[in-house]
Amino acid sequence: MKQLFLLLLLSFSTAIAKADTFDPATNTLTMDSVIVGDQKYFNVVVRIDQFAVLGVGSSVPIGGVSETCGTENFTIDKFNAIQVGMSIDQVNQVIGCKFDPGSAVRTGGLVNYSWMNFSTGNVQLISAFFDESSLKITGTMGNQFKSSAGF
Repeated sequence: MKQLFLLLLLSFSTAIAKADTFDPATNTLTMDSVIVGDQKYFNVVVRIDQFAVLGVGSSVPIGGVSETCGTENFTIDKFNAIQVGMSIDQVNQVIGCKFDPGSAVRTGGLVNYSWMNFSTGNVQLISAFFDESSLKITGTMGNQFKSSAGF
């Protein structure tokens, strides 16, 4: 009986040690296991192209993207997580606020969108170049597909 209890305790502690993780730089979600119907899959890795948080601990949807940008939306980690191929919605999710639609500047098949904050007395800004037809960040300008200021 003690051996059975010890075995159960060890298997329970290994289950606790594992955690689901999300890497925003690669948009990959790694999960210990997923149950679909009556089938259980282990060590699941999913690449997420578009996502929205539907709920946490309940069925009530939650937001996650503010209509306006504040100081907390402008960090080097958020800037570094923006990658070629991302959509506007994905960049909104990474930064945590929506872009300024009035900031769009179109040039030869590219459109530059900006996320801005003026509340600090100086401008905080992240901008990125998107392909006008796909509205995905393009790398046609080499490493100059995004820029920042004020943080």
